[in-house]
Parts: sequence; structure tokens; C-alpha cells
Amino acid sequence: MAFVLNRFFVFKEHQGLKSVLFFPFIYVAQYILGIFVVWFWVKKLMLPEFLAPLAAIILSLPLTYALTKLVFVKAKQNTL
Repeated sequence: MAFVLNRFFVFKEHQGLKSVLFFPFIYVAQYILGIFVVWFWVKKLMLPEFLAPLAAIILSLPLTYALTKLVFVKAKQNTL
């Protein structure tokens, strides 16, 4: 579902097989970052546990968007 929504509504383009193959790795990266943020928030910063998932979402959203854009949007060619 996320692939279809990103493909047709968010970026309105894709890079063929590259988009299909690399898309799942974006969510692996997001998951790993989220686990790290929650761990760091709770164990190292000793902040309230109930806010850790929110911090993970806030910090992983820009990464997810940037990686998704790399996978879907074709690089513009400079023509001089």
C-alpha cells in the first residue's frame, strides 16, 4: 500500500525495478533508526518512556521521506 501511494500520489513517478527493489530497505532503515532513538531516549537520556515512540517518529520521518524520494524520483540531467 505504501509503495502504491508513494508511486502514484506523492512522487508521481518511479525508477522502474530500482524503486521496487529498494523500497523495502527504506522501512528497514526507518525501523533501525526508530529502535535506536527509543533506546537512546530511555536508556541514555533517561527521559519518559511514553514519549520515546513520538521522538522516534519525529526523527525518522525526514529520513524516510528523503530515502523514498531517492528511490522514486529520477535525477535531473544537466543540459548545457
